[in-house]
Amino acid sequence: MTGHERRLRWRLAGAAARAGQHRRGGLGGRSGPHVGSWDPPVTSAALLPTPGDPFLMKHWLRNYERVWRDEVDDLLVLVNGQPDPECRAWIRTAVERVGGQYLEGPHGIGHGGALTVLLDACDDETDIVVLVEDDGRVRRAGEIAGHVERVRSGAVDVVASPRTSMSPEL
Repeated sequence: MTGHERRLRWRLAGAAARAGQHRRGGLGGRSGPHVGSWDPPVTSAALLPTPGDPFLMKHWLRNYERVWRDEVDDLLVLVNGQPDPECRAWIRTAVERVGGQYLEGPHGIGHGGALTVLLDACDDETDIVVLVEDDGRVRRAGEIAGHVERVRSGAVDVVASPRTSMSPEL
């Protein structure tokens, strides 16, 4: 099975908020105490495709850092279409400051193409992905961790918002 096929079999988790810990603390991350019986431990990543509006990114990253940063193991941000190199540099610095991984995609690959790039960029140990939008905010700490835990425990395979933004590529 190829890495891409494996990623397509991943359980997708998406929702809205914060709790738990992970690599920075414990929920199912690589270096903290692990809950459940997955062997090896479950890891999670938040994937953010964005056209790269620096104002939206500043607000989004502030929400991520303050509310739910410790609820996933990794953050991957793909800037797709921001023409200004200064804006891209600012976003890169801001993403890396909160511990995220910054990627750039070619302009015009679309939302589904950007998500595919992000899925392919996840390391082979990522078991759960949380798909997020740059115009979405997590309001309460513990929400994302709770949804990740539901997927990790096998209670559900997918958690999703009612927004219908999925692309056929996925």
